[in-house]
Amino acid sequence: MKILYCTTELYPYIKTGGLADVAACLSQNLDGKQAKVTLIVPLFPKFQKAVKKKKKIKSITHEGLGETYTLYSGLLGKQKVIGVKSDHFEEKDGNPYVDSNGRNYKDNFETFTIFSHAIGELAKRQKRYAFDVIQLNDWQTGMAAAYVHHAIQEGQQPIPKVAFTIHNIAYPGIFENHEFDRLDLPKSMFDIEGIEYHNKISFLKAGIYYADKVFTVSPSYCQETATSSEVGMGFEGLLNTKKQEGNYKGIVNGVDYKVWNPATDVHIFKKYDASKISLKYENKQALQKQFGLSEGKDTFLIGMVGRIDYQKGWDFILEVMPKLLENLPVQLIALGTGDPQMTEDLKVLSQQYPQSIAFINEYDDSRSHQVFAASDAFLVPSRFEPCGLTQLYAMKYGTVPIANKVGGLQDTISDLIANEASGTGFFTQENTAQSLENTIRQAYDLYQKSEVWSQARLNAMRQDFSWQKSVEAYLASL
Repeated sequence: MKILYCTTELYPYIKTGGLADVAACLSQNLDGKQAKVTLIVPLFPKFQKAVKKKKKIKSITHEGLGETYTLYSGLLGKQKVIGVKSDHFEEKDGNPYVDSNGRNYKDNFETFTIFSHAIGELAKRQKRYAFDVIQLNDWQTGMAAAYVHHAIQEGQQPIPKVAFTIHNIAYPGIFENHEFDRLDLPKSMFDIEGIEYHNKISFLKAGIYYADKVFTVSPSYCQETATSSEVGMGFEGLLNTKKQEGNYKGIVNGVDYKVWNPATDVHIFKKYDASKISLKYENKQALQKQFGLSEGKDTFLIGMVGRIDYQKGWDFILEVMPKLLENLPVQLIALGTGDPQMTEDLKVLSQQYPQSIAFINEYDDSRSHQVFAASDAFLVPSRFEPCGLTQLYAMKYGTVPIANKVGGLQDTISDLIANEASGTGFFTQENTAQSLENTIRQAYDLYQKSEVWSQARLNAMRQDFSWQKSVEAYLASL
């Protein structure tokens, strides 16, 4: 089976979230296991520099945009890759979707139309570029499913299957309807039975509607997006139909334990494993010292890493931490970038409590490893969560997650309150700041019981979320 794996992010080259980790790990783990994988990426500057042995395949003109782009073959690390080169990609050296002020790039429509069109052209099985499956990821590649469908309508055969994975349905890739003609697709496709979404264009809907198989990143998120208008964002009806047909499935993401393992991690201050869990404290002590937090083994150190936005529940943290600090020996180390107002509020909070709160307003991969290793507990108060990777990383480091019971979080964490002997983390009772505060207090109370907490850490570290299970489930579902 030959798979064309389509992504706009890939760790360690470009990363704005979990897609980069998943794309890197899944594509590598698929390769050689009943499959041969070729990546396709837009040649943003970081990819342009990283791709080696580039050879031109061909140039293609997109008639609707009136623009020409070029395909190159090459190697990205050890993986075969096809790079798509366009003028629209050349200036996007940081985040490929938004500028330094967090605003969408004005040419996002052109950027991802070109990338999707390139994928659609490769689906036509031209000479040695003949694939059995086109694996799309998130809205940035969704329109490729429409281009493949159009090729079928025009009599192109054989055409590969199209699989589309939703990593976060909250990003639907919306553009104004007057852009439709520039897609160079039949007018009949701008329809509720097509890519139309509230009289606008949705790249995400194109992926969902026209793909043969739709995946998402956990069973619970699959169920939520197919049944709840709040989580499904208006796509729940279509997804429920796909699910009833057996064409929508949730598979939990995996973890690359070669990267995320405290026994071998080159980024942390002191390596440790389940048999030497006491060494974890040296990481805590080092980070407390580095950020000027009051040092103490008994202080309950909480970590949080990720994109700063409403979905992830950072506003809960802003509300809860001052209340906790009134009467509990707790500390917070937070690492992330995102919403400007929440970011500013976090800076102010850390300045108000310099011995208790450290806020690092950047995404530093090395630093994130240090936070996982140092923390006693890890916050994942997401309002919704497709899968979540941070709780999986935290558990490997013996850092006990405190999470809202949503999406992939409930598929991967076992409740400590329900079962102290086998639990791996805590769940809030409600998706509110008050409930999060109550749950952190519960966690602190259990932290005082050293035997129970030690067992929870060991339970967490023994969880196995390696990619093998996910890969087998994916291949069986194609």
